[in-house]
Amino acid sequence: MTFHDPASFSGTERRRDDDNRTLTVYRPCALEIGECLYPGLVRNVSEYGAQIEIFGDFEDGASIIYDDGVRGAIEGHILWRKGGLYGIRNVARASVYTERYFERGNSYRSIRIPVELASTAWIEGQAKPSVVSNISLSGAQIDGLIPAELKVGSLCTIKVASIGEVACTVRWVGPRSFGVKFSKSLNIKQLSEILNAVREAKSAGATLAA
Repeated sequence: MTFHDPASFSGTERRRDDDNRTLTVYRPCALEIGECLYPGLVRNVSEYGAQIEIFGDFEDGASIIYDDGVRGAIEGHILWRKGGLYGIRNVARASVYTERYFERGNSYRSIRIPVELASTAWIEGQAKPSVVSNISLSGAQIDGLIPAELKVGSLCTIKVASIGEVACTVRWVGPRSFGVKFSKSLNIKQLSEILNAVREAKSAGATLAA
């Protein structure tokens, strides 16, 4: 997907006259800003843009791609900021006026963000080295050696970066991975801290490789 040059956005734009919005959306989303991934929370939405709560410091005009898990990836740029709330202008119109959007857009199902984060999973009291391969506010996918006794509904604990140990329930089990639901959902700040840890680990690895 092509990013657009922020320099092409001159000054602050006003919202389109035909840009009607709904204030009923409360939807977790994933964002790509400057080739890095961030979590966000869509507060309202229209065909031409959205208001998204983001835990981070970004400049007006910055290119952005956001995915609310309903319409797919949408390109845009930051139009304005008020505290942690950002106004986004879409590059192209993206329809929201469908029954499916309002059914899913208001169901608080968190979109998963791909990561690669070394972790430890405690299963039946035994520590297992593992990797968190994607994560959301409500759960994660864990890759690694799967114990034969692990079943759907099993309780386990995983260590997640700076958040520490998180109690979980197993939702599904595959040959080399399993999915968990957190006993208590993370908030946007906590998920942002996890992604920051992933970026810092990658940066440190790149520095050592150089």
